[in-house]
Amino acid sequence: MIFGRHIHKYYLRYWSMFLLGIIATVVVDIVQLEIPNNYGTLIDYLEKEQLTIPLLMAIITNISIIIIILFVGRFLWRICLLGASIKIERDLRKEMFLYTEKLAQTFFQTNKTGAQMALYTNDIMSVRECFSDGIIMFVDAIFLGTMAFIKMFKLNIALSLISAIPLLILALCGGIIGKQMDKKWDARQAAYDKMSDFTQENFSGILGLL
Repeated sequence: MIFGRHIHKYYLRYWSMFLLGIIATVVVDIVQLEIPNNYGTLIDYLEKEQLTIPLLMAIITNISIIIIILFVGRFLWRICLLGASIKIERDLRKEMFLYTEKLAQTFFQTNKTGAQMALYTNDIMSVRECFSDGIIMFVDAIFLGTMAFIKMFKLNIALSLISAIPLLILALCGGIIGKQMDKKWDARQAAYDKMSDFTQENFSGILGLL
């Protein structure tokens, strides 16, 4: 998820799409936690040898309803959140283009064209991913993670604490790897700037020869 004084206006501009997408994501998170309950009920009846056709059909019906809700919910959040991120990317490109037209000639003499090209392409695509995947992961982490732990603690506190140990290790590894990924991302952006500038200069030279 991404925040900033230049970004908040887009949340307000497409608030309805974000709201519907977040609601659909939360509903999906809540409903998919019911799948283990149905599997657990089925296994309990099998162990006790009490499973009957009506009970089996009831479980199948519940799972079928869950699948339909998950399908509709995931379709909605893809349309809303991914759709909003694409519209924001379009708006950013338009605003950057209009702003670039107002810049003085000295700006382009002191700033490399390749870096500007990178801003219009790679950087804006990264912003779009923050609006789409970033929001989805942020909502899932809060709601799905919290509700999953609540269900786990209700079943067995000891096992829940034991199962949390690998998550702590993953969080630690994620923090370390995340810092390295940030450095690699910066290096990639710098390399992309140089490549864009190198390509632009060479094509300009070729066109000049023609």
